Amino acid sequence: MKDVNKFTQFNISTEKGSKVNAPLIKGCFANIECKVITSLTAAKYTVYLAEAVAFKFDESLVPIAWYGSKYFALSNEVK
Repeated sequence: MKDVNKFTQFNISTEKGSKVNAPLIKGCFANIECKVITSLTAAKYTVYLAEAVAFKFDESLVPIAWYGSKYFALSNEVK
């Protein structure tokens, strides 16, 4: 599926970034815009070193995490 436009295929709404010419996903808890500083090859992978140049988040949304093959809402403080 690497040749498929997944934004179109899965009907993902986007908006323009403020600092980087890349789409941001609408409706996310947070978006981080990054500028690639350099890249290097490690085995069969490419590792990118990037600088975060802008971010935004929506305090009205609850972030989620993936753990143990399940999603969890991160809405309760652990003491």
